[in-house]
Amino acid sequence: RPNSLVNAARLRLAVAGRPWRQTAIKPTDQYLLSGLVRIGEFDVAHELASSLNPSRAKSGRDSGNLLRNADFATVPILPPFDWQLPTLGNLGASIDGSGGMLVSAIGGARGVAARQLLRLAPGEYSLAWKSSASGEINPNALTAWLECAERGESSADESRISLSLRASQARMRVPVSTCRWYWFSIAVAIPDGNPGIDFNLRKLSLTETVER
Repeated sequence: RPNSLVNAARLRLAVAGRPWRQTAIKPTDQYLLSGLVRIGEFDVAHELASSLNPSRAKSGRDSGNLLRNADFATVPILPPFDWQLPTLGNLGASIDGSGGMLVSAIGGARGVAARQLLRLAPGEYSLAWKSSASGEINPNALTAWLECAERGESSADESRISLSLRASQARMRVPVSTCRWYWFSIAVAIPDGNPGIDFNLRKLSLTETVER
């Protein structure tokens, strides 16, 4: 029930603390997080995810990387504050903890393969990655972009960055606006009639660019 989700999150946060310390992550925690995000309660959802899995919440932050589990070293536990991997009939993504994200798609596949919810301030950001593919691909076969997650708010620059190059980096921009929460999405677009293809993403990072 949407009106009860915030209260449920507060109760869950209480029992995660002293003296109970019930921090074991269960399916109900994942359902609660997805429900909070669905109704736009991003701050409460982030607080809950950080409380239940504090080490993962800080993953990459010491190095300036704003993406969690960006080295794909662990299976996602609390999406969308870790990788959320939507499953469609003609494409999918998987992370098995071996250090990469495998994205598989067949001809005609179009859609989001993975995404993560981030709190970002206006400014310039640098995206860096390493990728490989099982065959020849066009530049727009695998792309990434930012878009505002908050209803009715202005969005980020939604120009898509090609991740098809083996190793590269590019700039992303978050404009000055009232939006604070953004989806970082990775999408696939394979032309009709093309053979299936596998992508392997490694060492993905999003860092804030410091103006000098």
